[in-house]
Amino acid sequence: MGATLHFGDLDGAEGNEAVAAFSATTGGSGEFVYVAVFGVRDGTLLNLGTAPVGDRTELQSLWLERGKILMDVIEAGPEDAACCPTQVARKTYASRAGR
Repeated sequence: MGATLHFGDLDGAEGNEAVAAFSATTGGSGEFVYVAVFGVRDGTLLNLGTAPVGDRTELQSLWLERGKILMDVIEAGPEDAACCPTQVARKTYASRAGR
């Protein structure tokens, strides 16, 4: 998966945040997908939060809506082999207590 980057206001503070979806491989056959939010606070770029999306999850679309991150993905369903996901899902991420 290539990195995906979006900008928008997620926390109501001045300035937009950057939302990145990316994957990491650490050996073996897994590809772990994450979503992270970055913002500038007191002149310093900070990672405001990172959450796992899933192993071998295929990102179909990502958008920002009313302070939330929404993602349509294809992920492994209960009967799927890890290699071959077929289950369509919508994932929603939001800030809770500033994280």
